[in-house]
Amino acid sequence: RTMPVSTRISYMIVPRLIKESLENNFPLAQTVSTVDQLAMAEFMMCGAYARQLKKLSAAAKRLNAILISLTEKYHIKNVRIWGLESNMHMMLTASNTKTLQQIHKTLTTQKLYFQPFKKPAHTFLVPYGGLDEKRLSSLFKQLCTTLGCLT
Repeated sequence: RTMPVSTRISYMIVPRLIKESLENNFPLAQTVSTVDQLAMAEFMMCGAYARQLKKLSAAAKRLNAILISLTEKYHIKNVRIWGLESNMHMMLTASNTKTLQQIHKTLTTQKLYFQPFKKPAHTFLVPYGGLDEKRLSSLFKQLCTTLGCLT
């Protein structure tokens, strides 16, 4: 997720002992343009990729800080919010089936991508990359309205 979707890179790592045998017996077609690979190599060698990773990491940390403050502000009943250490997603675990259904409805209404899990039971993974503070606040407010908040 740190590279543009349109970027294609290919490589194969093989032991030196079998490299020549592979090249002779199984010629591999080059499916990625040499120009694309050289451009990506330059992008990485000049430090642009490292700078890109730092920017993405800083943005993820800012968003994570916002999420942490929202979880402190809105103590949503019957929901455990966890997994924020990833800086990429949050886990929502409902205490019962009714709460699970309400979370599902809220996430769907908010048009957010989520992935339900069977283990742990009643759990959703909700990636928050690309969401802004307004969308996250809206989600927490709606969950609080739907499920109630602890004061």
